[in-house]
Amino acid sequence: MRTNRVLRSGQRSMPPSHRAPMLDLATRITLSEIEAAEYLGMSSAWLKKSRTRRWCSSMDAPCFVKAGGRRVVYRRRDLDDWLDAHRMQAPAR
Repeated sequence: MRTNRVLRSGQRSMPPSHRAPMLDLATRITLSEIEAAEYLGMSSAWLKKSRTRRWCSSMDAPCFVKAGGRRVVYRRRDLDDWLDAHRMQAPAR
């Protein structure tokens, strides 16, 4: 039986047969903070900052869902709506 490797961060690496399959971000209903940041082309730090009490009223950021005590997810349709609301057209020359 093959044992899991221990990574530098202290977490164990799962064998390829036990890993969850990676789905395309465009097919997922909810995305983690890191996935949402990648989907938007923003940094996860910006998303995290936009959720703080100090900045949430002044920053225009996508809606998020608090899933449990600390887990935050973003619905893909909310991200798409936010992107559509911020779409700009270049001025005509």
